[in-house]
Amino acid sequence: MTGTLKIVLTILVAMGGVGFLAVQSVGDVEYYAHVDEVTKNPDPWLKRKTIQVHGFARAVPLKPEIVDQQVRRHFELQSNGQVIAVVHEGVIPDTFKEEAETVVKGTLSRAPDGHLLLTTVGGEQGIMAKCPSKYEGKK
Repeated sequence: MTGTLKIVLTILVAMGGVGFLAVQSVGDVEYYAHVDEVTKNPDPWLKRKTIQVHGFARAVPLKPEIVDQQVRRHFELQSNGQVIAVVHEGVIPDTFKEEAETVVKGTLSRAPDGHLLLTTVGGEQGIMAKCPSKYEGKK
């Protein structure tokens, strides 16, 4: 093999590897939106694998239900007067409570009654609640 051929093959293999990684990473894109952005035009969001939706937790149940040995919670995410229902199974962060600023990672669908429903992907990664303001510095 000549030196030039080795260089060309090395470049082709490197470009193929970079191209493969680029294609794989595009498939893992997660979208982030606020509740009111999603409810304004939900159709594009319904086609996504997962989405992260930002809002404020509302109607957080004090006693979660146990379904198939999993802890399940039903609550709502609201922002600017718009609401999305959420179903979450699994552990929740300690900072999660009523009116907590929250990001829920899940799959968006329509409930049988036509309302939007966000179902968490599962585990602790499904809900991220912002720390309370008591941890912020004095102004």
